Amino acid sequence: MSAEPVLLVEKTGAICRLTLNRPEALNALNKELGDRLLAALDDCAEDGDVRAIVVAGSGRAFCAGDDIRAGARAAAAGETPRRRDLVTSVRSGNYFHFAQAFRSVPKPIIARVHGFAYGAGMDLVLASDMAIAADDARVGAVFVNSGIIGGTAQLPRYVPLKKAMEMLLSGEPVPAPRAVEIGLLNYAVPPDQLDAVVEQWAGKLADGPTRIMGTIKLAAYRGLDMHFEDSVMLAAAANGEASRTEDGVEGKRAFAQKRPPVFTGE
Repeated sequence: MSAEPVLLVEKTGAICRLTLNRPEALNALNKELGDRLLAALDDCAEDGDVRAIVVAGSGRAFCAGDDIRAGARAAAAGETPRRRDLVTSVRSGNYFHFAQAFRSVPKPIIARVHGFAYGAGMDLVLASDMAIAADDARVGAVFVNSGIIGGTAQLPRYVPLKKAMEMLLSGEPVPAPRAVEIGLLNYAVPPDQLDAVVEQWAGKLADGPTRIMGTIKLAAYRGLDMHFEDSVMLAAAANGEASRTEDGVEGKRAFAQKRPPVFTGE
């Protein structure tokens, strides 16, 4: 068994990189990795020095999805699985909480995708605020191939419904360039340019008005679940709050003085 941690955490300046590190399992999400990722997101949320987050994977892929082989190994060892209904199943599986966790971190999160992001790995991509992939990567809602229901909460919110249903029902992965076209990814770039493009975007976001970006995330994601009129009111309230931050004052001052703003994240 490898002594390497299942999640690598590296902070460089204002950027924190969280790297899924189970390469022998193609970074499939087991309980340990899921718990550590959620804990690291909490740490980033509380760390005032962190202003942007990059989530990546080690080895050949971003993430192969949920580690269903772990359950199979437990069954082979004679362990009796606990009977779970729909509600307890959702509450006990930590990767089901990633979408909420990613959204609640008041800082921008970029998914760096290489190889493939399948199943729960695709959910991590969707939960991130931005996703940048190598153009030979693939993204797939492969749940149905293993007799699993997944991806239904996020995928229809991000891509056209007919395409979402095609992906969910067929389990066929989508090449990165096509994933960009339908809204699954922001950019697909040559593999040798992936790190540079991710670093460029992470640096750009880390230099931005962090607290205001956190409020933008709150207003945008909560607004998805509201009637239009309510989402407009939420945006107005969020804007009022943002205008009272240090960066809000600096942004208006810089505009009046016709110079680039210098944001501190406060």
